[in-house]
Amino acid sequence: MTSSYSDSRRSDAIQNEKLILRTASHLFDQYGVKHVTMKQIAGSAEIGPGTLYRHFKNKPDICQRLMDDQVDDMFSNITSYVKEHAKESASKRIKYVLHVFLSLKEKNLSLLQEIENAGRKSQALLQTPFYDELKNLIMLLFQEVEGIKDVSFHTDMLLNAFSSDIYYFERYHQGLSPDDFLEKVCDIYVYR
Repeated sequence: MTSSYSDSRRSDAIQNEKLILRTASHLFDQYGVKHVTMKQIAGSAEIGPGTLYRHFKNKPDICQRLMDDQVDDMFSNITSYVKEHAKESASKRIKYVLHVFLSLKEKNLSLLQEIENAGRKSQALLQTPFYDELKNLIMLLFQEVEGIKDVSFHTDMLLNAFSSDIYYFERYHQGLSPDDFLEKVCDIYVYR
């Protein structure tokens, strides 16, 4: 899942990229993702804007890179679980997949919101780079569930319930805990 970079990059380029990511992460933690600008990142990292933009085209690009390793770990965890628990119901495995995804979302809500908001058509989860991989995994599990006529559509609707805007509203305005949110979504889309 993580973008792989050629080992032929100059060491100063690799160091600059690491510096940018560390600096951005620190600033995001300190001020919140939406309040940090690319100019602030460059200034705090003590690099020129050209250097910053050679590595990252925009703030959502930085957010995505900060998420990449976590997303890789999430998929590794999910894949292992699904294989090891192949005899359990598809509904139970889907709920586990959603639980792991929700844990990632809870931990990184502001980064994910920035990535999602960069989408041109909408602010939906559909805009995140790992959406297709997550969708395909859940679709495979839904194929084991009877009564779902259009697995692709059903999965799209399920995953859109996890868009950051919807999740943020339910979590912070409606007061749902992550577990309550997950259970309510599963009641609608997963349990058959």
